[in-house]
Amino acid sequence: MAKFTLTPEQMMKGCDEIEKAISVYYEDKKDRNRILGILLSIKKQAESGTRILAAAVPVDQIGKGADGKPVRVRGFRLNTLKGTNDKLFAAMFTSPAEVNKGREQNINSPTVLMPIQDFLTIVSKRPEISGIMINAFGEHRLYLSQQAAQAILKDEQADKDPEIQAKRKAAAEEAMKQARAAAIRKVVETQAKHRGPEIAESTVLGAVIGDALGVPVEFSTREDRAADPVTDLRGDGTHHKPAGTWSDDSSLLLASLCSLAEGTQLDFTDVMDRFFAWRMRGAYTADDGEAFGVGNTCDAAIMAYAANKPALQCGLTEEDSCGNGSLMRIAPFALLLLRRGHTFDEADRYMIHQASSLTHAHPRCKLACEIYAVTLRSAILSMGLKKKEAVVQEAMNDLDLFYRGPRAIADSADETEEEKKLDEEAMENHRSFVKDYDEVRGEFSTFSRLGDIEAFKALPEEDIRSTGYVVDTLEAALWCFLNTDNYKDCVLKAVNLGGDTDTIACVAGGLAGAYYGKENIPQEWVDGVAKSGWIREKAAEFQHKWLG
Repeated sequence: MAKFTLTPEQMMKGCDEIEKAISVYYEDKKDRNRILGILLSIKKQAESGTRILAAAVPVDQIGKGADGKPVRVRGFRLNTLKGTNDKLFAAMFTSPAEVNKGREQNINSPTVLMPIQDFLTIVSKRPEISGIMINAFGEHRLYLSQQAAQAILKDEQADKDPEIQAKRKAAAEEAMKQARAAAIRKVVETQAKHRGPEIAESTVLGAVIGDALGVPVEFSTREDRAADPVTDLRGDGTHHKPAGTWSDDSSLLLASLCSLAEGTQLDFTDVMDRFFAWRMRGAYTADDGEAFGVGNTCDAAIMAYAANKPALQCGLTEEDSCGNGSLMRIAPFALLLLRRGHTFDEADRYMIHQASSLTHAHPRCKLACEIYAVTLRSAILSMGLKKKEAVVQEAMNDLDLFYRGPRAIADSADETEEEKKLDEEAMENHRSFVKDYDEVRGEFSTFSRLGDIEAFKALPEEDIRSTGYVVDTLEAALWCFLNTDNYKDCVLKAVNLGGDTDTIACVAGGLAGAYYGKENIPQEWVDGVAKSGWIREKAAEFQHKWLG
């Protein structure tokens, strides 16, 4: 009788699918979302009995037979390879060609043809192994963590093996500790590198100076500004104030900053107390006197608070209340996304929404504030080394993924049912932390022009609106930031768009100050803005308390 056997190539045929998934990952510039596709393809092939070449040698081991007596069984000993940071990885190859590449580099590693399922089981029982290195000698080398390897294994297998369960639990707890410690180190180190103790100062001064530049020409037309462009701090004008005077934008921003710097914790009631003190007594104004430039929505919210309404229920929710009054003051809350010893998470997004809701509770305003906050965070973490386009696009990509925006939906077109289920589970998790998730998500299309930052940057000036509508203000500020290469030009471009000049320059100035740093803000403007010393003092207090 003829004897039919499968060749090694036939037993490894399913590896083609794994190689394809890895290629897609690399072609998509190592998009982390594509890792899921790799895991699913490995899981599928493991369950199908597909084999791989593992860096291992066969060994005899002592096991138990059906009668309970010791028996000699064939096993495998993995030969680990060193990866990044000298960590040990189990090596698997998806084709003999990948092994041959190692030989061409004079790296000889004995290999054994074994089922993926067996390979994963051995790895899962070796907690000292950091994970799997796929195609170690190839162009598309890929590292998967120990946790990822364990996740591929069938759940029922883990249920049958208490040893795996115990080691998984211990490894997961240790991984969580290490991830938390690494995240904390990264935040602290990044902040330390980025102009040390000046993050808050450069952001706040950048916003206040932008406001002061725009105050004298608020409500002027673009034609007015073309005929008489603002080039420096100036006095008189619209509100008849001395040069360097800032408006309600900075007053509310500084009231928020002081609440955070002087209080024991984030307290929205205390923030509203300070808003009321500004409105009624002129606190936090440039001259400790007139609270000028008060917007209708802010005024109504503060008066609702005065009538004993809870702070977080004071903001207006109507369609015609989508002004820029919360966006202009959100910077101190945005800086909290970088607070010492903290990793950015869903609760931070909801905190930004709550900060907006003190005065502007429409989900469009909340999303505008979140876009700005995430962009400001991206700008600071870039340490001025990333291009501005990358800074803003990175923020928009983050938001698109979190809210399942157009790009995320397009990417999911080819997803399997299992992948779609995982997406839904992720959204449910978001909802548990971000109570207004669906309402805010519903506003994502309103900011569609920001989906492609290169295209948005290329828009002509006539397509940029400089009104007090929150979408217009955010777009105008980002457009000015993208189309200049220093703080001074950014805020002057914002002011000379006309319209709501102080707020647009305030929003743009905070972002530019954070990105370029205090040293890029003209010193004569720092000296010329009202209460400069006090502003810097409060920013330093905030920095010391929250950012380290």
